[in-house]
Amino acid sequence: MPPTLRKGARRASALDDASRGRGAAAAGERSGLVERLERARASRGREARDASHAEELECLRRKGFEESPLLRGHEDELLAVTGELARVLPTRTEYRLHTGEEWDDAAALGSEALARRAVIENPARTFVWEVRHNPSGMLAASSNREYKWALESTNAICDLWEGGAVASEAELAKALIVQTVLRDDDLRAEVLKRAGALARTAAGTLGPYFSDWKR
Repeated sequence: MPPTLRKGARRASALDDASRGRGAAAAGERSGLVERLERARASRGREARDASHAEELECLRRKGFEESPLLRGHEDELLAVTGELARVLPTRTEYRLHTGEEWDDAAALGSEALARRAVIENPARTFVWEVRHNPSGMLAASSNREYKWALESTNAICDLWEGGAVASEAELAKALIVQTVLRDDDLRAEVLKRAGALARTAAGTLGPYFSDWKR
């Protein structure tokens, strides 16, 4: 073969290799771009779902305050107080996930699943489970003094649940107000005086209208 043809063949071969290289690189770039777009799309979807769930959960936190115009007028103040407990104590869902408690997966979907995230588990139940089932947990590893503090705090705060397994933040707000008032001598005397006056006035006004109902 003439030298000129051999050189041309080598040049053509080099051009083909370069073209294939550029094509492979372009294909790789396109594939990488598609993957990045898919990841970004999935991330936006998760963010949208998380935002939607957070919004629904916030509505559920406030739902219990809707029944009383007085509570509703102070819900932001009350949620700021109960939020201190909601921030650190397990919800019904978190308790069940942590303890492995059996439950119906179908019933855990949709609005019911969110409702379980909006109620707080009684800390007495969580405390007892930790002591019995988590020998490597903080409670088991704590000193006697620290354990005593945790136990006393749990005993004091679990009264807000009034014997129930779970409570909404509206229920906790009411219990907090009642227990705070009744445990303070000065507050208790003043509040009961006002409450008694209100009750007597209402009873005196409404009593005659409902006398036929009473047996």
